[in-house]
Amino acid sequence: MTRVLPTVVPVLVLGMLGSLAGCAAAEPVPVATAGTTGTTGTGAPIAGTAAISPVPSGSPTGTMAQVPDPSATAPASGPATPAPSGALKAAVVKQIRAADQGGFDRVVVEFQGTFGAWRVEYVDAITEDPSDEPVQLTGSAFLRVNVQNATFDNVFQAGAGVPHVAYAGPDRIDAGLPNVQQVADAGDFEAVLTLGIGLDSRAGVRAYRLENPSRLVIDIAH
Repeated sequence: MTRVLPTVVPVLVLGMLGSLAGCAAAEPVPVATAGTTGTTGTGAPIAGTAAISPVPSGSPTGTMAQVPDPSATAPASGPATPAPSGALKAAVVKQIRAADQGGFDRVVVEFQGTFGAWRVEYVDAITEDPSDEPVQLTGSAFLRVNVQNATFDNVFQAGAGVPHVAYAGPDRIDAGLPNVQQVADAGDFEAVLTLGIGLDSRAGVRAYRLENPSRLVIDIAH
């Protein structure tokens, strides 16, 4: 992917995660939204609300409003979930959001469809998959996010009843948050999606899957 788009200004939070027990943290509003193309289907976004409890894989005890443990810098990962029946094969990125939650920054990658196993880990530098070329990111610490069964554009699977759905947002977000500086595309190859997150400093991280709508949530302490 080679989209080069203007800087995206971070957006403030509009709503609260209403039904999470003991949780008052809000999800940030979108800075990028997927589009749909082709004639094989509508590619309409999956309906759903943000008020869901997290699946525990990769998620610590406590609530989503708590600041991640400063010592939580080991890789976080989660398994694939059984894919529901539906039109899509690989999940397609729908939105990427980033916002300050007070004490930590939250990055949310929302998908249309069900993504597979995932892993979030600190690395010395971000390189693009599969070229291994360096991905330049603002920051002094870097998180690599790998998501299986996920893509920015499912054209390679479209047809035979599978609608063509493509992400229409920027490939780089200049977040400028207390810790998260940038989020960038770092690869989309054979239904494995890679993102890089540039941070001001290495800090505690937690990551977990949420459903309805399908999304990967990454919280990074300030």
